[in-house]
Amino acid sequence: MRFMIDSWRWQGVPFYLRAGKKLAERLTEVDIHFRAVPLVLFKEEAAGSVLQPAVLSLRIQPHEGISLRFVAKVPGENINVGNVHMTMTYADAFKRPISEAYERLLLDCMRGDATLFNRRDSVDRAWELIQPVLQIWEATPGVHIYEPGSAGPAGADDMIAHDGHAWRELCPTGSP
Repeated sequence: MRFMIDSWRWQGVPFYLRAGKKLAERLTEVDIHFRAVPLVLFKEEAAGSVLQPAVLSLRIQPHEGISLRFVAKVPGENINVGNVHMTMTYADAFKRPISEAYERLLLDCMRGDATLFNRRDSVDRAWELIQPVLQIWEATPGVHIYEPGSAGPAGADDMIAHDGHAWRELCPTGSP
């Protein structure tokens, strides 16, 4: 899915959503792709390598964590630049296992802690936003079928390529 937000702040910024029940990896992740800079200061120093725009990834599940991909100077006397990938997982950072979502949900129910639960007005508003999307889906024939274990249907690749973008590779389990 491709979304556009009708506001001056997000004008021209596409939001893409890829979801499926039989994708190659089971994960929930938000990736924020920063625009490539129009002027590369160290173009000659990066010769032979493809400098990638920065990407901030928030891994919701499994293996909750945060990663940031960006370009940095390679240590040393020469001015060389390269791609860097910094990763933090909660389990490694805090040296303790992270509870499964339902474990946490049930524990909060037993404790009477509603902090992480959605309020009724929030749920109602979410349905107001998604209901028009569901109506369009119902009226539009042709669900995109894909092979189980793949990265999704070819139609998803075509949709994002039309805007000059590509899906990020699904990360191997455990590395946000």
